[in-house]
Amino acid sequence: MQGQPFIRAAWLEGSDADGRADGFSDVDLWLDVAPGHEEAVLERVREVVASFGPLTVDDEPIHPDP
Repeated sequence: MQGQPFIRAAWLEGSDADGRADGFSDVDLWLDVAPGHEEAVLERVREVVASFGPLTVDDEPIHPDP
């Protein structure tokens, strides 16, 4: 995801972020994306995730800019 100009910030939350992840943990990836580029970035994220294996859960919460 490096070099994606519309991603302003990326961070992990949940068990991965605080060192409690185990083999059953999901990945809570959060991205701050420039307005108007959400769909393109989401598609790229899905491509990257698919390169690791099948995507079993896909959640797309939309939050307004802070």
